[in-house]
This record gives sequence, C-alpha cells and structure tokens, in this order.
Amino acid sequence: MSPLVKAGRMLRLLGWLFLALLLVIALGYIIPLAHDGVAPTGTALSKWGPQCAVMAVLAVGNLIAGARLKKEGTRANVIAGWVLAVLSLVIFPIGTIIGLFAIYYLIQGRSRAASAT
Repeated sequence: MSPLVKAGRMLRLLGWLFLALLLVIALGYIIPLAHDGVAPTGTALSKWGPQCAVMAVLAVGNLIAGARLKKEGTRANVIAGWVLAVLSLVIFPIGTIIGLFAIYYLIQGRSRAASAT
C-alpha cells in the first residue's frame, strides 16, 4: 500500500471522528430539548455553535481530501492533504496523533515520488 493511500486513510479517519463528535454535541442539544421541551440556551450554545461549524467543514474536507488522496495522488490532492493534516495538529490529542501520521505518510509519498523520477 502506498504512503499516499495511508495518508488518505488517516485523513478519512479524522473526518469520521469529527462527524462522530458532531453527533455527540448535537445529541447533547437534542436530548434536553426532547426531555424538557425547552432548548438549551445561554453561553453553552453560543460557545459550541462556531466550533461545530468549523468541525463540520473540517470533517467534510477531511473526508473528501482523504478519499481523493487514496484514489489519485495528484498535486492538488496532496496539497489539500497537507493543509488538513497541519490544521488537525491543533486538535489535541487525537487530531495531533492522526495529523502526525498523515504528515509522515505524505512525506514518505513525496520522497518515494522523488526517487521514482
């Protein structure tokens, strides 16, 4: 299996983890709404709204970039993989670990492509 395929798998894994986290946050909003009939308000909702939007964009971006990187390792897909892998380093600890693996595999793919030419 090529390093770019492995990097694509790491990015897709991170995308699925983001989606799972979004589901947990959404359930934390929906369950009190269904139980009490009143939506949670206050600082909790205003704090999680922008973070959920960013996570949704990163989740979709990771899923798309990971799939395209696995399928075809074009330069644009590799650049998108690099950008998303570096952005995931901020999300400690899971994003950092998976982002480091993705960067490692992207470096291996780059060195393997350079040695092939």
